Amino acid sequence: MLHNMLRRFGSGGRRLQVLSRQQNARLNGPALNDMSTTTKYRLLRALNVIKRVRGAQSPLQFSDVLFLAAREHAAEVCTQGITGSVGADGKTLPTDRVGRWGRVAGLEDYVILGAANDLHAVMDLILKGNTKNLLNGYLTKAAIATCPISETSAAVVIYLAENVMGNSNAAMELARMKQVRTPLNAEAELRIVQLKQELLGLVAQERSARLVRDVIKERAMGDAIAMTVAKIKAQERRLVQAKISVDEGKRAAKLKL
Repeated sequence: MLHNMLRRFGSGGRRLQVLSRQQNARLNGPALNDMSTTTKYRLLRALNVIKRVRGAQSPLQFSDVLFLAAREHAAEVCTQGITGSVGADGKTLPTDRVGRWGRVAGLEDYVILGAANDLHAVMDLILKGNTKNLLNGYLTKAAIATCPISETSAAVVIYLAENVMGNSNAAMELARMKQVRTPLNAEAELRIVQLKQELLGLVAQERSARLVRDVIKERAMGDAIAMTVAKIKAQERRLVQAKISVDEGKRAAKLKL
C-alpha cells in the first residue's frame, strides 16, 4: 500500500504524498467531528475491549439517559470553552446534568479535547491512565457524545455509571429525537416520493403514445421509465444502507468482548 502514498519526482527519489481525508479515514477511522452512529458505537466497543483486557467481565451498555446529559456537556465544551467536568457557570456538575433527565449512581465522566478520530480518543484515555477505572465492575452504563472543535478534531465526552433511571423529561426528549429523521433518510425518502410521481406521469404518457401508435414517443417514454425506476432503486439502497449502518453499530456495541 505504501506505493499508493508515495509519489516519484525527478531523479531525487521519493517524497510523501499528503493523505486525502478518505485515505486517512481508512487508516485511522472516520473523523470525529462528523462522527457517525456506527463510529460512536465503535468507541463503546473499544471501551469494552479495554475492560476485557484488564480483566473486567461485565460489558458497558449504551444508555440513552446518559447520552442526553453527555450531549449537553459536549455542546458546552464546544460553545462555552469549558475543558473539564464543571460547567461554564462554575457550579454545574455531571450529576446535575444527568439529574435533569433522571437519577444516576456511580457516575464518572471524561472529556477528551482535540481527538482526530476514535482511535485517538481511546489512546488519550489509555495514556492518561483513565482506563484503570474501567476495571470497576460496577460500571455498566455508558454514553458518548461529540462536537466539532475544528475541521480535523473534536471534543469527546464519555459518561459512565453504575446505574441510571430516566424520568418523564427524558422519555419525552427521547421520543422527540426518534421522530426526527436523519438528513440522509429524509432526503432519500423525499426523493423517492418525487421520483414515483414522475414515474406515474411517464407511464401515463407511454400509455397515451401506445394508444395513438406513436412508436417513437412510446420508446422514449419506455427509456425514461427505466431510468426513473433505476433512480428509485438507487435511493432505496441509500435507505437500506443507512439502516444497516445503524444496526451494525448497535450489534457491535452489544458484543461481549
